[in-house]
Amino acid sequence: MYYLDISKCNPSGTGSISDVVEALFKLMKINASLEILNCSEISNLNPNLSKDFFIHLGDIRTLKSLNLEKSGTFNNSVLANFGKAIAFNALKGGVLHYINLKNTLNTSSNLTTLYNNM
Repeated sequence: MYYLDISKCNPSGTGSISDVVEALFKLMKINASLEILNCSEISNLNPNLSKDFFIHLGDIRTLKSLNLEKSGTFNNSVLANFGKAIAFNALKGGVLHYINLKNTLNTSSNLTTLYNNM
């Protein structure tokens, strides 16, 4: 599988967003061919992205495009992990070239946090 589009899939029920996050990082861990991941318009996904998600984002070498548009506002601690994952991905020879964060950063300090952690 090289393309996964789960956009607009809004799970319901207790613990469901954390289940989605867990499934995503497990997918990145085991899939050696994933190139495009579209997770746009999933309510409250971004603030719930876990450290494990970002560890595997840093490790995956095949992912070229990540779309998190309109999937919730990031907080600074999540953005710090995101910035480190982007930097680690580049250091490990990853090909992550496109990240869509439209409507996810609500302050300039959010962007600064992401940038400083790269």
